[in-house]
Amino acid sequence: MAESFYLFLMFLPLLAPVTAAAAIGLVVHSIVVRVRGRQERARVVWAKLAIIGICVALATYGAGLFSGGLLYLADPEDLCMIAGPGHSYSSAPSHLLPLRNPICVYEGQRVDLVPAFVNPVFFISISLFITGVVGVVASRRSRSQATRHSPAA
Repeated sequence: MAESFYLFLMFLPLLAPVTAAAAIGLVVHSIVVRVRGRQERARVVWAKLAIIGICVALATYGAGLFSGGLLYLADPEDLCMIAGPGHSYSSAPSHLLPLRNPICVYEGQRVDLVPAFVNPVFFISISLFITGVVGVVASRRSRSQATRHSPAA
């Protein structure tokens, strides 16, 4: 189980562009459907929101893993050189949730190699995913109650 999770984390930075493209494609599809004047079912709209949320979460997390150097096979000193000249290596722990890799020190300050936007966008997109799933369940439940209480023809 741990090996498959690690393998997933290794391939996630490679899948980040694909999941980002999928999210953009769903947004564009929703816009095109609205412009053409078609009405989508509520359940479909909520499902799209959930899929967009998880795609953005995976893309952001993968980008954070890649740019934060958490899965690099390079020496930590080399990563500090990527951060800029004058940075030295620090043995501060890295975290996978929230994504953080403060391994470089510059003038007494720890420098996090993960970009600042990664964690907020990740948690917002996870909340969009949860909202979408709750919306799908609620719309399905309300539709089943409406069909149950409708008079038989």
